[in-house]
Amino acid sequence: MQWATERTHRREYFYSGLLTDVEAATEIRLFGIGAFLRARMMAERERGNRAEQRMSGANWPSRAASPR
Repeated sequence: MQWATERTHRREYFYSGLLTDVEAATEIRLFGIGAFLRARMMAERERGNRAEQRMSGANWPSRAASPR
């Protein structure tokens, strides 16, 4: 069932690399898209967490539901 979360993990890895790449930093700053890319990466992480929770049968609270 690992294949069910593979796409999410690949996309999360892509955004993580993009946000930490020195060469990409110039364009990210130029276009002001850092917050956008980070939000997309976090959305992928949340999606991956939910999929893993469903597969494991765990009843963990999501980050969005936790008090801040």
